[in-house]
Amino acid sequence: MKLDKLLSLALLFFVGLLLSPTIYAHPGNTASDGCHYCRTNCAKWGEVSGARHCHGGYTPPPVVYYDPTPTPIIIPSSISGSPTVRYDDNTKTYDVYFNWDDWGSSDGWSIEISTSAGSDPGPIVDTTDSSWNFKNIYPGRKYINVKASVNGYWSNVSYWTVDVPSFPTLTPTPTLTLTPTISPSPTITPKAKQTEVKGAQVEREIEEQPKNSRSMVQMIWRWLIR
Repeated sequence: MKLDKLLSLALLFFVGLLLSPTIYAHPGNTASDGCHYCRTNCAKWGEVSGARHCHGGYTPPPVVYYDPTPTPIIIPSSISGSPTVRYDDNTKTYDVYFNWDDWGSSDGWSIEISTSAGSDPGPIVDTTDSSWNFKNIYPGRKYINVKASVNGYWSNVSYWTVDVPSFPTLTPTPTLTLTPTISPSPTITPKAKQTEVKGAQVEREIEEQPKNSRSMVQMIWRWLIR
């Protein structure tokens, strides 16, 4: 009877060994949950180097990786701003100053002034401020085109119409013409005329003399003036 029981137990043990999976032992201590990392000769034991595995039938819970929820990028559809035109007396051209509302979330702005409305100002950030001054601008209709950079994305292009006026007309300074005042030249009586005048005067004086003395004076006068 005992022999039959022993043979039955031996048969069950042998069958159990045949049905159970083959277990290979490999070095390395295990943690409290029966698991550890394979560090050496992992391929020999059928394990992956650096991977954690368990013994004793324990299966660790799967590791679940969660991708962080991306922050939504909010890009306003338009930009608010106002241009100001000022004449520069030094350059004899206009300055167009433009100021716009800063979103606060922008990384910078790309801006241009051109003759095309809504054209792309380009892929480069021109400024991180919310203002820009265009210099040496000539008269005519211009357009200010602006777009914002937000987290590596560009907004739509917003534009403003700017009518730059004609250059101011400069009033020429009047030229003053000075007319010189010329004093009249003094009348110069020729010497012969002077002698003639003086002779006439002497003749009158002779006429006024008594007759006796008149002939004598006339003789002397005529002798002097010859």
